[in-house]
Amino acid sequence: MKIGRSALPLPRYTRRKRLKKGGIGYFFDMPTWARKSGCPIKNEPLSTDYDLAVQRAERILLPAFDSWLSGGEDANPNGIGVVIGTLDWMFHEYRRTWKQKTAKRLQPLSPGQCRVHETGIKMICEYLLQDGRRLGTRRVSSIDTAFG
Repeated sequence: MKIGRSALPLPRYTRRKRLKKGGIGYFFDMPTWARKSGCPIKNEPLSTDYDLAVQRAERILLPAFDSWLSGGEDANPNGIGVVIGTLDWMFHEYRRTWKQKTAKRLQPLSPGQCRVHETGIKMICEYLLQDGRRLGTRRVSSIDTAFG
């Protein structure tokens, strides 16, 4: 069954698909050439809600893809969302575990510990490099002992 046309535009690499249970779902599909070239961004279902699907594609997935295309040098120019693979992203993922018990941490972090961690993270991510960019916008893989 063919899906009818819609007046609502979709972002790049986003498609709509009729679902078996009825309704329409939105999906983010990376181009084959990008997947074969090692792009870390994966295909994913977005939502059945148009606004949520467009927001995730435009604010998170497409900026991350554009950053990957440019080698990470223009990571998140608008400051919207977190670009996958950057130092900001790594700390964002770490923040998600603060309130959880993990295999290595028997107790979740206390509010005081969270504040101390957050202060340190901000100092690292907001550090300005010689070329004027924030350290947090750099790809984690590009940071080593000789980083400058």
